[in-house]
Amino acid sequence: MLVSIVSLAIAVHHGRTMERMADANAKLVAANSWPFLQYSTDNQGEDGRPLIRLSVVNAGVGPARVETLEVFWHEVPVASAKALLAACCGLSPYSGPSVRFNESLLAGRIVRAGEAVTLLELPPSADAAALWKRLDDARLHVRLRACFCSVFDECWSSTLVGTRATPVASCPAPKVPFGIPGAEELER
Repeated sequence: MLVSIVSLAIAVHHGRTMERMADANAKLVAANSWPFLQYSTDNQGEDGRPLIRLSVVNAGVGPARVETLEVFWHEVPVASAKALLAACCGLSPYSGPSVRFNESLLAGRIVRAGEAVTLLELPPSADAAALWKRLDDARLHVRLRACFCSVFDECWSSTLVGTRATPVASCPAPKVPFGIPGAEELER
């Protein structure tokens, strides 16, 4: 009888230990696939030449599925890089082809660990010297908010500044999503 009771106690203890190990392994797997997005901005390219770049980098260890992105200028959401340049820096809708900048989408993408996605890139030019200077001053005051998920559908909302992200059950649709004007037609 005593052997049976001891055997039962050992079996229960072993079962609890295995549950804790399984939970620890699940947490370890989740930690090793954790994405973390951060805002990054530069005013010079890799070659040392002047180049303004606004980017989002995945500083985590796992891929990030970016669900939403919002960009704000003075707490007002803007819908595109062109709208941001108009709000912060005085880009005129009549600037024409003399003002060239590159932009790309972030929402709806998978961003690998260590990968950076450039939201806006503006090289200097004689036609856009004043715009370039204003963006160089403004780039540190641009605010972002993104909602992103891991491969395990764990999601977070973040301002992409600092080391904290808030866990969320799901990503809410933003009132003014940031993207390329007309990009929704490209996806159809």
